[in-house]
Amino acid sequence: MAEGKKKNDPWDVLKNSAMKVLKDFCDDLIEQDVFNQNEIKNMGKQLSTVKDKSEDLVKIVTHKGSQIGDIFVKRVLMAAKQLHSGTQAADENLESIEYAGMSQAVTSLLSAPLAIQAAESRLNKVKLSPTEFYQELSEAKREKMYLVMEKGSRTRLALIICNTKFDHLQELNKAQFDIERMKDLLQILGYRVEVKKELSSVDMESVLKQFALRQEHESSDSTFLIFMSYGTTTGICGIKHKQLEPDILANDTIFKIFNNSNCSRLRNKPKIIIIQECQEGIISEQGAMAASADSYNQSSSSDTEGFWKDAARKEHVEKDFICFHSITPNDISLEDNQEGSLFVTLLTDCFQQYSWCCHVEDLFKKVQKSFATSPVPVPMPTIERQSMTRYFYLFPGI
Repeated sequence: MAEGKKKNDPWDVLKNSAMKVLKDFCDDLIEQDVFNQNEIKNMGKQLSTVKDKSEDLVKIVTHKGSQIGDIFVKRVLMAAKQLHSGTQAADENLESIEYAGMSQAVTSLLSAPLAIQAAESRLNKVKLSPTEFYQELSEAKREKMYLVMEKGSRTRLALIICNTKFDHLQELNKAQFDIERMKDLLQILGYRVEVKKELSSVDMESVLKQFALRQEHESSDSTFLIFMSYGTTTGICGIKHKQLEPDILANDTIFKIFNNSNCSRLRNKPKIIIIQECQEGIISEQGAMAASADSYNQSSSSDTEGFWKDAARKEHVEKDFICFHSITPNDISLEDNQEGSLFVTLLTDCFQQYSWCCHVEDLFKKVQKSFATSPVPVPMPTIERQSMTRYFYLFPGI
């Protein structure tokens, strides 16, 4: 009994499978004329100690370019599929990941990440989607996914608005770390990023209107709008804000500028809004509500039924949005370390690790789970005004 259990030990199965993958990988490299037999022989020491020397192995093969990555991914997918068929009943405590139409091989990769993904993470901040995965998922979820344009034809734009220096509020000293993190992430995801800083609410609204009119949105599949400032439950503070004279861009104004009625170039395309806001209990909620009411009354007066009409059809005014706030309403959020906010740190880490396989709403939920399981009390980020009708995958590298 004990002998049979040992024979089927999952760890031994995994180790044996890994060695077979490496052997088959080397055979593929020789067969496709990437390396010759002498070069493979010289790599023997690194291969025999791959569990301890994986970084050295990556350095050896990196100069051969992306061809090696493609070959290895194909081999790993094949091996993972075979492994899964024999270990389907393994650790049932792992969090299930549901992706309809995804092959069992890719599911195995998600639940048991392989060494190559760890190595890739060190070489590239964002894990890239394998072409086969993109093609398979796109085919399986054609009717459930937003269209993702490929790099050669799209012109993705993203906007970051960040206020750090205020006339009457304390300076947000560490916000520059958050700006750089978000800018780097969005650029790797294929967006051309514009950064605007130190704006009043009037200036923020003007910048948003100009951005919404950009011609590039016509040949884009989506956009990101990032806001970093002090904030309230209903809006984002401009640099002139003080309690008796609020300077607040209402959240409703953002949605109005980019809705189907006012931003036709982004109609039926995902519009991702991320708000990193600090609330220190010194912001006048009464003033914020007044500023928000003006904007809301203006938008609702022209779209009383929530629909926009043209000569041929009737569509929802507010659609294809999702907004991710750094905190729950009325919570207090501060810059909590020397390298920016915890929210942006966890958000960018999550996108780096999982955007290759998860849609945006799932990514936000993963960030929420990180906060929920934190050993110290921290405000919970919230997903709001979710009106996306399909899944939006970023597919980095595609």
